[in-house]
Amino acid sequence: DSSDPEGTKVMDGNQIKDAQAGARSNATTNAREYVVNLTLTSDGVEAFSKATEELAPTKGRIYIMYNGEVLSAPTVNEHIASDTCSMRQHRHLLPIFVSEHCLFNCRRCVLR
Repeated sequence: DSSDPEGTKVMDGNQIKDAQAGARSNATTNAREYVVNLTLTSDGVEAFSKATEELAPTKGRIYIMYNGEVLSAPTVNEHIASDTCSMRQHRHLLPIFVSEHCLFNCRRCVLR
């Protein structure tokens, strides 16, 4: 892929069907956490599963980039092999991640 000379791209916005902002209670602390809930395409499931399987044992990070800048770098806590997942985010970033014109709903989003 000419847009990924280092070969580090996990997936891009074309492999994300939907992204929605949400909130949940932390199971340990009961604190409110803000999340982006993703629904992936079949290609996205395959790519994300492979990446999370490799990163989960070391609690590696997936970098969420937009226009070449890192917006977030959530830790991978477990192997994810389904078409849905949640990523904990800072509350002030949620509008960026789910805006109709930005990030996950935009085809220029890249996860590395």
